[in-house]
Amino acid sequence: MLHIRYRVKQHQRVFKVSFVGEAGIDAGGLYRELITELCKELANPLLKVLTPCPNSNNNYGRNRDTMVPSPIPVLGASIEEQCRFHDALLFLGRLMGMAMRSTTFLPLRLAPVIWKQIVCQNVTTDDILGVDLLSFSMTEAMMESKNCEEFDQTIDQTFTGVTADQILSPLVPYGQILKVTYARRHTYARLLKDFRVHEFRQQVDILRQGMVDVVPKTALMAFDGPELEIAVCGVNTVDIALLKRHTVYQGGYNENHPVIQLFWEVMEKRFDNELRQKYLQFVWGRSRLPTDEAKWETPMKITKLNKSGNPLPLSHTCFFQIDLPEYTDAQVLHDRLKVAIENCSLFDMG
Repeated sequence: MLHIRYRVKQHQRVFKVSFVGEAGIDAGGLYRELITELCKELANPLLKVLTPCPNSNNNYGRNRDTMVPSPIPVLGASIEEQCRFHDALLFLGRLMGMAMRSTTFLPLRLAPVIWKQIVCQNVTTDDILGVDLLSFSMTEAMMESKNCEEFDQTIDQTFTGVTADQILSPLVPYGQILKVTYARRHTYARLLKDFRVHEFRQQVDILRQGMVDVVPKTALMAFDGPELEIAVCGVNTVDIALLKRHTVYQGGYNENHPVIQLFWEVMEKRFDNELRQKYLQFVWGRSRLPTDEAKWETPMKITKLNKSGNPLPLSHTCFFQIDLPEYTDAQVLHDRLKVAIENCSLFDMG
């Protein structure tokens, strides 16, 4: 059977690669390049296997650099289309299993909730917020409403949710015409959460099936979600030199300003990779930098925050920007920035 080929040893390759019309010899580089291209193709929106998570589509909240499985083709889809979708997810699952066995890591950016679901971990409310903050900000506001009459007059929401690929989906029969009222708001909030929790269940089952073709299920289930991501994708290291090359300075700062020198000293020498990832989440809503320099959409902006004392830095995630006070000491900058990135809610960010 085909999946037997994926059962490789550490550092062993599944196949040899040669590029038509090119003189490259596969000493490992062509193989890794092909694996990267396969992952890119599976993430291609035109293929409709993976799609950006709702936070990415809304440009709001955490994990905006991650993807989730596309909804399974149902309405108007042929049997051939459904089989093609199933086979693509199964293939991806087998690639993920191969990556675990061979340590040929995949450049995948699946949302944390997907990794947890693969190993059957319980999904928390925070996991859901990690892919769809906007919807649940809305339900939170509904739950806090105390004025029944005002609610029913101003809220124009039906019993529907939006799938990861931006398609309106009823949460109950005829949900597209059933209005959310003050009395029904708790029911709507519960149904929306259930919808998001189970939206990817069938797709994740297929991914898991592909992985189990390659990795014994007992071994797979020994991982938790974050551990599985590392096993498949490797450690996600924040490249400070890369970040530096894509940073601009505003409001009186420049690359030679003493505060900027302190800032990079803290990032390079005092922050570990976990804190660097949290910093990216704080300032950009993403935990990973683009690996292709040609595909950077916007540079990080560091601008001066003109406030007296030692206030916390502010972030504007939509603009990849941090407003940095003019600290005079590296330890103070370290402490204030650490407090900001670990304690400031995403609701407070721009």
